[in-house]
Amino acid sequence: MIARGTSLRNDHTNCCESVLFALNPYLPADADVIPRISTAIGAGVSLNGLLCGCVSSVAQAIGLKYGRHSPEENPQPTWVLTDHYVTSSGSRSAP
Repeated sequence: MIARGTSLRNDHTNCCESVLFALNPYLPADADVIPRISTAIGAGVSLNGLLCGCVSSVAQAIGLKYGRHSPEENPQPTWVLTDHYVTSSGSRSAP
């Protein structure tokens, strides 16, 4: 998966797109939606050096896989998974 993400990153995709494309086989989403939902997130949210697209893409992937289906559902299980990833990933800022 890391090799696929790296090769995608070298193929004109931003960091967020690369991670989501690499994770796509494990997600309940069509690949055609990935560039549309992640284009603006790359490069620290549109070249602003904010949250790294790699971190935000994993949060999006967790939401796609485990997120709630309606606002009435409890978001806590998804937040716990995302928090675990964020706290274990190190830096959160885009390079």
